[in-house]
Amino acid sequence: MNLPEAFVNRLKTQFPDQWELMIPAYDREIQTSVLTHPTKFKSTSIQGNPVAWNALGLLLEERPKFTFDPHYHAGAYYSQEANSMLIGHLFKQAIQEIENPAVLDLCAAPGGKSLIYSTLLGENGVLVANEVVPQRLSILRENLDKWGIPNVFTLGMYPNKIPFTHAFDVVAVDAPCSGEGLFRKQVDYRGEWKESFAPSCAVRQHEILQEAVRLLKPGGYLLYSTCTFAPEENEDMLEYLSNEFQLENISVEMHSGWKVDVVKCAAGEGYRMLPHNTPGEGFFCTLLKKPEGHTEKIRFKFNSKIVPLTAKERSTVNAFIREDIALVKNEKGLVFLDTLQHTFKDLWRAMLPNANAGTLVGEFMKDKFIPGQGIANTGIESNDVRKLELSYDNVIRYLKKEVIQVEAESGFVLVTFEQQNIGWGKVVGTRLNNNYPNEWRIRS
Repeated sequence: MNLPEAFVNRLKTQFPDQWELMIPAYDREIQTSVLTHPTKFKSTSIQGNPVAWNALGLLLEERPKFTFDPHYHAGAYYSQEANSMLIGHLFKQAIQEIENPAVLDLCAAPGGKSLIYSTLLGENGVLVANEVVPQRLSILRENLDKWGIPNVFTLGMYPNKIPFTHAFDVVAVDAPCSGEGLFRKQVDYRGEWKESFAPSCAVRQHEILQEAVRLLKPGGYLLYSTCTFAPEENEDMLEYLSNEFQLENISVEMHSGWKVDVVKCAAGEGYRMLPHNTPGEGFFCTLLKKPEGHTEKIRFKFNSKIVPLTAKERSTVNAFIREDIALVKNEKGLVFLDTLQHTFKDLWRAMLPNANAGTLVGEFMKDKFIPGQGIANTGIESNDVRKLELSYDNVIRYLKKEVIQVEAESGFVLVTFEQQNIGWGKVVGTRLNNNYPNEWRIRS
C-alpha cells in the first residue's frame, strides 16, 4: 500500500534532503529487537547485535516465536522497538544527580519504556506506571510483573485525577500521537491516516502535559516522546512547554554513529530517529527541566491497614520467601514486598489506600499462606522451596494452564524451565495443579 499523498508532500517540505531516502525505507523489512533483563536473560539462547544507544537492547537476525518461548513468559526479555530504547539515554541523564528519584510514566502501556525506567532505577528509586484504559492497564501490569523488578506501582487514572501534585522528580510522557513513524510496522494505518490527526492529537497532548507539569516537582525533569514526525506534536510541543510553563530544554549528547537527527527549534532541541538511518521506527524525544520554585506539600496520614507480618505469619512465609526479604500485608491478607525503602511509598499507600501496595507475593487464607506469582518473577524464593524442572513440552502445557501428570512429593512446587522460574503449582497425587495466572495463559 502506498503512503498517503499528503504525508509524502509534507515529508518533501519537512525533509528536503532526506525524503527520497525515507520513502523506500517504509517497504524495508522490520528488524526485530528485544530489551533484555539484566539478570534473567543470561539463561536464554537468544543472540543478536547490541543496540548502540541502549546496553540492554539487542537486534535479532530473525524473529523468535515469542509466544512459545518460556523465557519470554518468565520476563527474561521483552519485544521492544529499537529506536524507542533511545529514551533510556535521556532518562539516565535526568536521574544522574537525583538521589532515590520518584518517577511517573504517565502514559505507560504496554510498558516497554517502564521496563527501561524500572531497570535503570533499580533499588534506588520508585516508578509509578499509569494507564487509563483498563485493557491496556492489564497488559502493562502483566509486563511489569513478569519483569519482576520490585520498585513499581501501577495506576489506572486520568492524569487530572492523580493526586500527587509536585511529587515526582521525573515525569515521562510517551504521548498518544498520530503515529506516522509506524507506517512500516502498521501498514493498514497508511490508509486510515488523515492530515487532521496531528492537530487533533496536539490538543490532547496539551491537556496531558498540563497535568504532567503539575505532578512534577520544581526542578524536576519532563521526558516527552512520540512516534510521529509531525511538527505540531514535536517541535511545537517543545515550544509550548517552554512558553507556557517556562520549562528549560536540556541538551543531551548524541553519538554521531547513532545517526540521530538533532531537531532544532526556538525552544531548544529534540532527537528524532528516521527509518532510513536507524533499524527501528520513527521516534522523537526531548528532555526539559521545570523551574525551581515553591513545592506544594502533600499532607497525609499513614495507612494503618498495611502492617508488618506477625512472628507466626513470618515463620509460615519463610518456607517460601527468603528470611531477609521485608514484607507487609493488608486487611485482606494479601502480602506485598516491602523491600523498597523510599519516602514515596508511604505517600502512595496513604493517598491511594485501595491501590496495589507494591509487588504482590501471596496471600493468607485463614492460617495458610498461598504463594503468588510475584515470588517466582522477582526470584526471592527461599532455599527450602522445592523446584520442579519441566521439559519444553510440559512447560508449554503449563503456560497454557493445563494440568500435568508428574512424579513428585505432594505440596507446592516452583515450576522451572532451564533453571528459570516460571510459576507455581501444587502436586496432588500424580497431578500438578496449575497456579499460573489465568489471564497470562497461552491461548493459541
